[in-house]
Amino acid sequence: MDSKKVIIVILVIALFISIFGNNDSPDIPEDIPEEVVEDTCTARALCTDVNSRAYRNADCSLIDEEVCDTGCEAGVCLAAPVETVVINQVEDVIVETVVETVSDLSVDCDIGLACLDTIRRGHRNSNCVFSNVQSCPFGCKAGSCLSATDADFVVPDKKVATSGSGSFDFLAWRFSDFSEGTFLVEENYNYDVKLRYWPISNRYNYFTASGFSGDIWIMDIPFDQVTFKDCSEGVNGAVSYSKLRTDQTLCVETKEKRIAAVGGTWDGFPGEQVVLNWKFFE
Repeated sequence: MDSKKVIIVILVIALFISIFGNNDSPDIPEDIPEEVVEDTCTARALCTDVNSRAYRNADCSLIDEEVCDTGCEAGVCLAAPVETVVINQVEDVIVETVVETVSDLSVDCDIGLACLDTIRRGHRNSNCVFSNVQSCPFGCKAGSCLSATDADFVVPDKKVATSGSGSFDFLAWRFSDFSEGTFLVEENYNYDVKLRYWPISNRYNYFTASGFSGDIWIMDIPFDQVTFKDCSEGVNGAVSYSKLRTDQTLCVETKEKRIAAVGGTWDGFPGEQVVLNWKFFE
């Protein structure tokens, strides 16, 4: 056999071995189990739809689901809308009219606080539309709610319906709902008032109180002496944010338009050691 044939045979054998001689299986990557990622969420109240709310736990489960009849926003059921009222004043005759739009009104009014009627006041705009309407138990005059003294009215005193006491368990806002008898609890979305204390390093000698729109006020009367009449006569000083100091009383107008009172006595800077008392009038 000449050399050319030998070379050809060798090349054919080499090609055959390269194609069929490697029986090793190709590398197949092992199945790597998928990493199981547990659902985590920020624990907070949220709206599940436009008319529902719930509290979402850290594991994304929902609890305390609630239907919001007036809608839900930012995890809170919206309050019922305040009645919008227009006053058309002609020759000292006041006609009360509820309107949906004021675009066709030609009456101009002075802007500012004004009496809507004999027992209500509010902020009136140039179109005679009232907003932030507030009730005046003893009457309204010149845009101001009258006090019991101004109205020459004797406030009938009311008895205490329920009462209790409590203290803080943590440095945070704590909520109270007097109609439910809950006081300084961790979470309550339908609260009447919320209170908190501050670190001693802040050197604040008071508790901070927060209500809604003008429904809390401070009386310089010790809690054990304050009466329903005392709180009622101080309603004109109602605000949304205040400071409760020792031997004062925080008066609260509740969601049910009743009166509650909170107070206590302490030395120095208040904190978890202070016991606050509350009472809910009839």
